[in-house]
This record gives sequence, C-alpha cells and structure tokens, in this order.
Amino acid sequence: MKKRNVVILSTILVAVTAAVTWLATGGWSSFMPPISASLPQPGDYGPEEQAVLDASGKFWAAMENADEAGMRSVADPNCTFVHIGMTCKLDEEIRAYTSGMFQPTEIVFHGQSVERYGDTAIVLTDCDYSLRLGGMSTTHHFAVTEVYVQREGQWNLVQFSFTALTS
Repeated sequence: MKKRNVVILSTILVAVTAAVTWLATGGWSSFMPPISASLPQPGDYGPEEQAVLDASGKFWAAMENADEAGMRSVADPNCTFVHIGMTCKLDEEIRAYTSGMFQPTEIVFHGQSVERYGDTAIVLTDCDYSLRLGGMSTTHHFAVTEVYVQREGQWNLVQFSFTALTS
C-alpha cells in the first residue's frame, strides 16, 4: 500500500509542479534559457560505438512499450533517472511506466551521438517525447544524456537524464 501511495503522490507532484511552472512562467520557453540544440547525426561509428547505440535503442523501445524485462536487460539495477519533476532509480522508473503513470504516445528521434571513454560511453539523444503524464498529454523537446558502462562485454545503462530544450 505504501508503494502505491508513493506512486500516486509522485504523479500528483509531477502534474502540479508542471502546471504551476507553466502558469507561473507563461510556458516552458520563458523560464528555459533561449538555446537551440542540434545533436550530430550518427556518423560512421565502429562496432563498439554501434553496440552502445544498439543498447540505447533497445532501452528506448522497452521504455516506450513499458517492457520491464527489456528495461532490466539494459539498465544497471542502480541506474539513476532524472526527469523534469523527479529523480529515481530503476525500480521506480519501471513502476512509472508499467503502472501507466508515464504513457508514451510518440517519440520522434532527431539524432544521436556517442562518445567512448574507455569502458564508459555517453549517448546524447535529441528527441521529441510525447506522453500522457498523470492523465495530461504533453510533448517536450529533450536532449537525453545516457551513460553506459561496459561490463563483461555488455553495455549497461547507469544514468538517463532528460534536459528540456526550447527548440
């Protein structure tokens, strides 16, 4: 019962925070700095970089389909997720999708880039993310920072952060 109450309260907090911010600022664009983001399109990546992009694609697909097993197959159990209105670990992120708190309706990818630093890789994903959140439809243009660590030949997601953009 406590976990259910936390999910309900989290949903209410996210919805209220978004509504108050929107009303108080006249929209996202007035409180976000006037920036324009354009990430590079995938280049001629080698097999290791492509393996990271494949892991990213697998996670995005699992997230969009509320596929718990798919999310767990890519993400480290201690992975941290940063959203506009909350920060959580993998179990809470999965609950947000499987409970219907986050209901993706469309994800449009504009580009991805990947940089490797030894056994760590950072993927930047430029996307428009539409979802139903607490019963309200919303769309945001995001730069998503995904951090992966290679363990035993597999790329595991350890950090997934949404940054809202204005264009």
